[in-house]
Amino acid sequence: MPDNNQDIEEIKREYIKDLYADYRYGIQKFDTQALYLSSGALAISLTFLKDIVPINEAICLTLYYTSLVLFGLTILIGFVAHYISSRLIMARIKRIEQNDFNVQDSDWISIINKVIIATLVIGIGLLITFTMINMNSANKKAKNTQASSILIEKTLNDSTSVKIKGEVKNCIYIDTCKTIKN
Repeated sequence: MPDNNQDIEEIKREYIKDLYADYRYGIQKFDTQALYLSSGALAISLTFLKDIVPINEAICLTLYYTSLVLFGLTILIGFVAHYISSRLIMARIKRIEQNDFNVQDSDWISIINKVIIATLVIGIGLLITFTMINMNSANKKAKNTQASSILIEKTLNDSTSVKIKGEVKNCIYIDTCKTIKN
């Protein structure tokens, strides 16, 4: 008949094994989501500059470039986290195979995940700020370039009156009496 302590230890090992499997799955999902978000933000930011506010008209480009660097770092750090995680798991397996159950957990993955969160959040914040500033600037430029109505009246030497009415964006009318600028 098996020892009761052996049964408890076996149940405990299986439970811990299941918890580690869940933990690894959660870490993998975290890394995957961070990679998707960073990649998506990169794609959206490039589309913004291509279709909405061309780069030659954009302002505060430092915000944009910094967000791109942070998204790139998020992706790079995510790959590094995958590599470190796999190395730690393999080292743990080797130690357990040698009956060394005194395996210390590494804080590296936790630290890297915090860095991933920081770079992703700051990158998104900078990109949103850049987008808001440029959308506001584009709206102001659009309002300033709207056509305005103008009426020019001129009486010629033969007492004929000429009226010119229309919409113009830029106009300089020079008369001997006065100059009208719009």
